[in-house]
Amino acid sequence: MNSNLDSPSNRDARKFPKLIYGGVQLWLDAPFTNEIALIFIIIDLPLCIVADTVLLPITIPLTANYYWKLPSTWRSGRLIVKIKKNDIAGVRKVIDLGADINLPYYDKTPLGYAVQEGNVEIVNLLLEKGADPNTEFDNHSLLIFAINQEIKTDKTQKFEITRLLVEKGKADLDISSSEGDTPLHIAAGYGNLKLIQSFVEHGADINAKDENDRTPLHKAAIGWNLDVVKFLVHHGANLNSKDDNGQTPLHITTKWNEIKTIQYLLKHGADINSKDDNGQSPLFEAIRWNSIETIQYLLKHGADRNLKNRWGHTPLEHARKLLNQDAVKILEKNP
Repeated sequence: MNSNLDSPSNRDARKFPKLIYGGVQLWLDAPFTNEIALIFIIIDLPLCIVADTVLLPITIPLTANYYWKLPSTWRSGRLIVKIKKNDIAGVRKVIDLGADINLPYYDKTPLGYAVQEGNVEIVNLLLEKGADPNTEFDNHSLLIFAINQEIKTDKTQKFEITRLLVEKGKADLDISSSEGDTPLHIAAGYGNLKLIQSFVEHGADINAKDENDRTPLHKAAIGWNLDVVKFLVHHGANLNSKDDNGQTPLHITTKWNEIKTIQYLLKHGADINSKDDNGQSPLFEAIRWNSIETIQYLLKHGADRNLKNRWGHTPLEHARKLLNQDAVKILEKNP
């Protein structure tokens, strides 16, 4: 090793810590304030001397810190075991002995494990003891994981754990999934009105947009749930909000021939002739999906039959192009 500390061959030697071998020169540069540096130069010393004089003062505090944390880590592990056994009495006992209820175990908190196990009582207990609901579990927010977990285990009618996370734990309702869905988007998509009510009552953004610019009302329109649509509209959902294709909830509803939902949206201000990015109104969508009853209803309630899309086609021409003979007959009868 070159004895010049600043030589190119020794630049890496200034980085601490280094692997130390017997008989190898070691340069340690520990900077102080005002450009003053303390430089240790250990030349050709046996490894045991280096370990005693340099490494021991460093490792003692680290080792002490490790052993200091062992009791809490052990208690955390015991807590997880009790949770996974659904042993609420055991959970309570370990907590009373001082277990840290927010200490991650394999990157997952005790509350996360309780949510995964689906144990409402233990989730409730952990929240009462101050467990943080705004953590991650399997790369999702714990709240979104809980919603999906309860859907997967066929508990969509209860959603007790999700409700507890929101109402008792004050979980963040603005958090979103990797697809940009907020908890309200997910609940609207599954049509769980009780959960939607809880989210809105606790401040969820009713017009939040996912990665496709769809709002919870868009999701409700896909889910064919009129009660959810009514609730969202009553609480301020934007009826004419457009997704990244320029489509409103009305565009989406026409696909499913949901006349009652279409009627409700139009009654409360939905634009019957709103154009998407292809210049097509809900009438074009109804023709595309051969929603005959919807075509008739839209024409009866003011849909513009002379509107042209980006290709210059009217609804009638659009129907002919798609070989939709039923729609052609209806449009020809409604000049």
